Amino acid sequence: MMKPLIVFDIDGTITNTTQVDDFCFIQTYKDLYRINLEQADWNEFKHFTDLGISNQIFQDNFKRLPEGREIDSIKYHFLKLLKIQFNKDPGKFSEVTKAVSFINDLCRRNYPIAIATGGWQETAIYKLEKVGIELNGIPFANSNHHYSRQKITEIAIHSAKEKYATDFGQIIYFGDGKWDLLTCQEMGIKFVGVDFQQNGELKELRAGIVIKDFENTRELINLI
Repeated sequence: MMKPLIVFDIDGTITNTTQVDDFCFIQTYKDLYRINLEQADWNEFKHFTDLGISNQIFQDNFKRLPEGREIDSIKYHFLKLLKIQFNKDPGKFSEVTKAVSFINDLCRRNYPIAIATGGWQETAIYKLEKVGIELNGIPFANSNHHYSRQKITEIAIHSAKEKYATDFGQIIYFGDGKWDLLTCQEMGIKFVGVDFQQNGELKELRAGIVIKDFENTRELINLI
C-alpha cells in the first residue's frame, strides 16, 4: 500500500517558535521602516506568509511592492534578531513536544515527508537547526518561493513528487493555524491540527483532528 505524503508547517507545528518569530518580525519593521505592527490585525492580511505580509505592508505604506534588495535586507535583519533572541534565551527555540522524534520515526519507516512554511527560507532553516532538524534533501517550500500559502504548499508537493518519483494517493498536512486549515480545505488535503499552546482556535474552526503534540507516536502512525 502506498504511504501518504506527510507535509509539515514549522512554527507552532515542529518548533515552538511562534512568539519569538512574531516578535522578531514586528521588530524588523520597527527597526528598518519605523512601522509599528504591534496592534496589527493579522486577519486583515490576504496572504499570511512573510512575503505576503511584507508585500501588503509596502503597498499600504509606500504604494508599491518591496524591491529585491529590500526583501534581502528584511530577511537579514529578521535572522539577526532571531540569533540575538537565541543567545539571550535558547529556550525560546524549543521543539513542539516529540515533533523531531516523530519526524525521525517517519523517516525510519520510509514515509515521504515535505515541509511547507509561510516563513522565509533563511529564518525557517535557522529555527529547524535549533531543534536538531537538517533538511538533507527534504522537499521544502517557503516564502522565498511565493507569497501564497497555497502555492507554497503546491511547490512542496510537486518537489516531493519529483523526489519520490510518485503521485501520492493521500496527502496529510500537519499545521497549527487558521491559514493552514483554510489552505488544506481549498486544496482538498487532509489536515491534522497541532494546538501546542492549547488556544482552542482550531477546535472552534471545526478542524476535525487536533492534537496537542507528538507525544504518542504510535497513535499518530496509526492515524496516518
